[in-house]
This record gives sequence, structure tokens and C-alpha cells, in this order.
Amino acid sequence: MQGAVLLLAGAIAATPPTDPSPISVLEDLVTGPLSGRPLVVYLDETLGFSTSQLIRSAFHSVPLVLADLRIQGKEWCERQTQEVLGAGWLVHLALLSSNATVFFEDLATAECNWQPLYLLLVNTRGGSPDVLMEEAFSRVEHLALLSVQDRASNSSLSTFIYSFFPFSHQAPIRLTGVWSTSTSLQHLFVDRFSSFEGYQFQIASWVDDYPYLYLTSGETDDLLQVRELQTGEASGLQVEVLDTLGYTLNFTYTMMTRPEDWLWGELQDGAWTGMLGKVHRGEKNFTVNFFGYNLEKTRAFDASSPYWMEGYGLTLLAPPPLPKWRAAYYPFNVFVWGCCVAAFLLVVIGWTLQVRNQDHSAPLSPS
Repeated sequence: MQGAVLLLAGAIAATPPTDPSPISVLEDLVTGPLSGRPLVVYLDETLGFSTSQLIRSAFHSVPLVLADLRIQGKEWCERQTQEVLGAGWLVHLALLSSNATVFFEDLATAECNWQPLYLLLVNTRGGSPDVLMEEAFSRVEHLALLSVQDRASNSSLSTFIYSFFPFSHQAPIRLTGVWSTSTSLQHLFVDRFSSFEGYQFQIASWVDDYPYLYLTSGETDDLLQVRELQTGEASGLQVEVLDTLGYTLNFTYTMMTRPEDWLWGELQDGAWTGMLGKVHRGEKNFTVNFFGYNLEKTRAFDASSPYWMEGYGLTLLAPPPLPKWRAAYYPFNVFVWGCCVAAFLLVVIGWTLQVRNQDHSAPLSPS
């Protein structure tokens, strides 16, 4: 990506600049953990003209896309490429003020597949870190917040790093560190999903998908009723994968026998049906059945990397062997036989013409 810059014009109110500490933090970010990475910067122009100019100067040497948080998120999203909305090599950096989350709330409902891999929020006015719990940020894998606050011990300003752990039973918002010039990208964006802390996932399933997912008892009559399955009632490749992941990442799960509408999941009249419909409406967390890809599904759902490929073949009964008398001409196709016939005719015509020429050129004997 080249250094494309999108400037969104608008009236800018002149207000006094805020504390210079956030500006110095931004400069350290650009030269430190974010060095060499293109950025998507969400800037709230209500911070004031002086502050906006200082912030822009901090990014003067960085390829970036600049967005104004005062406009509607849907309007901005529809004008961007898929790389800007979710490329893994981009870091999204949002400079927040008091009402900046309205932009991201509108962005989340726009259904334009905004899903950054890295999102760093910078709270320039030292607000509450509860902003991390906004639904708009729920699909971001690496999420962090920098907040400039007073140290309780000596009342000096320090920049604290917070992150949100959605599966934590206690204290989902945690202080993960204190910012310094030596902070690395790994310390800035800590792993939020190293453990699911015993969370129980609700899985939309259809246990009639052999060999991936099926009933251990093998009784097809059990599929007629919709119910939650007990541990050990389902078997298959998907169950083995879930059990292994659950043991490693500390989670449990429940499954159901089948969807109520007997459908796997398609987009019909603007709504998703079947198992995918339950996931899309938030009734279930995810599904593990064997699904094919299409454009609509990839836009509406996240999918794991493919771990099973299935192909189809056509099998026919082998024909009986050919009679031996056909061995003389069977190896040659029609083109070869046509060439043979053409060559034979040319030879016959050539001989005929030669014989006629000899007859006309022979001297007449005296009578």
C-alpha cells in the first residue's frame, strides 16, 4: 500500500491544545512498535486545530489513511477498499474524545466488513477504559487502549495500557502495562484469547454430517426432535477437534441435534436460515458443520482455515475387450485412416496420369 491520504474537510473549531503527552506518545509509537507499518488513523477534529496539527505532524512520515470521526461511519466505510477495512498488515489507530464512539457504532451496523486485525485506541483526555467494551470493537482480534492518567503515587502523568478480555469472569478490562519507549508490539497488543476461562460455547449443529458430526448411537430417529445434546452423544471429526481445542484453551460447549427449519444456512429474503441463521442472530456462538464457500457467506461470517477437502468422481463399468479382428484398424483414428485413403487416391491418380502420358508419347508403328 502506498501512502494514500484521505482528508475529509469540515469546519474546525479553534480550541486550546491538550496536554502534549499524547502527542509525544504518538511520536514514540510511530518510531517504536508501529515503525514501518501503514496506519489508518481516526481523528476527532473537535480536539481543536492546534492539537490536530500536532497530531498530523507526528504522522508526517507514515503512509496512512486519515478519517474524520465526525462523519457517519457507514458513509466512510462504503468509500474504502477491503484492504483498508481489514488487511492484517495495517494498524488502525483511533484518537478518541468524549463522543468518538458514535462513529464506530455506526461503522459496526454498516455491514461493510470492517474488521481490523490491530486496533489501538488513544484516549487523549484520560477517560474511562470501559470504551473497550463497545460492541463495535467485538470483532477485533488485537485490541488495546492507551490512556494518559495521573499516577496515584506522585501525581505525574503516565500512559497506561489497557485491554479487554471478553471471556473473563472477573475484571474483563485489565491494566496490561505502562507505556514506555521500549514497549514492543507484543507488549502493546497482548494475547486476549490464550484461555477462554471455562466459558461454555453454544454451537449451532446438525449431527447428520457423517463422518464430521454424527450421533454416537446411530439412531436417526433422534434427529426428528430438536434438543441439546449431552456429553458423549455426538462423535466425528468435529467433536475431536472441539475436545482438543477445549482442553487446550479451557472451554466447554453444547450442541443441538438439528436446526428447527431443517436448513443448513442460506440467505433468503435478506435473512439467514438454518444453522448460520442462529449464528447471525446471536442465538449461538458458532457452527462446526461442513460448509462450502460462497461470496455471501464470506462477507457475513468468519471462517477457520480449511482443514478438509472433498472431491467428487464419476465411476463407470469397464467395457468388454474388443474383438481381435478389430486390432488391424482400431489403433488408428479417423484422421489417420483419412490420410491413408487420400495417399492411396493420390498414388492411383498419379499412376493413371503417368500411363496416359506414356501412351500418347509412344511412336506410331508403320502400317
